[in-house]
Amino acid sequence: MGCAITGSRFEGLNWIGNLSELVTVDSEFIEQKTDKGPNQFDKCFDRLESYRHANLRDKDKVEILLAGWDVTKKRRLVHMHNAGYVEKVDAWWIGTGKTYAMTSLHSDNIKNMDLQEGVAFALKAIYTASTEDERTGDSVDVVIVMPNSVQKLDSVLITTLRDKYGDDPLKLKERYRIPSS
Repeated sequence: MGCAITGSRFEGLNWIGNLSELVTVDSEFIEQKTDKGPNQFDKCFDRLESYRHANLRDKDKVEILLAGWDVTKKRRLVHMHNAGYVEKVDAWWIGTGKTYAMTSLHSDNIKNMDLQEGVAFALKAIYTASTEDERTGDSVDVVIVMPNSVQKLDSVLITTLRDKYGDDPLKLKERYRIPSS
């Protein structure tokens, strides 16, 4: 399975390091690249859910960021709150830029992020990966799932991020504006 799973609590403890240990890359799987087989998003989410239930005492407060790459489809990112809602995404998650994204997520995570900072945090990680591996697609899709609502932001083109922030992904620490619903 090739996917990058990341997680953080916007209020409290940083547990990204623990989650990164769940990620593996299967080269045979990457070579298949067919539309048949299990939904890899579900597999990644199930593993994360199992970890959360087994290890986190106040699990209802945990929010999840999941990032994935596919060499033939657009890159996607999903942000989920623990509300019993799982966004179904039919795509193969291949970690072509995983190392760069995980490095960014490890080094730049901060405690007590608000929602806008969380989105910027996730965008920065994927932008960092895209600057190192151009096969990851041309846009980022962001979905925010809260206890009683689901909000999909407009797709963000990588070229737009590059024009705005230049070649320095660290500038993505600036807040990404979330449109009011």
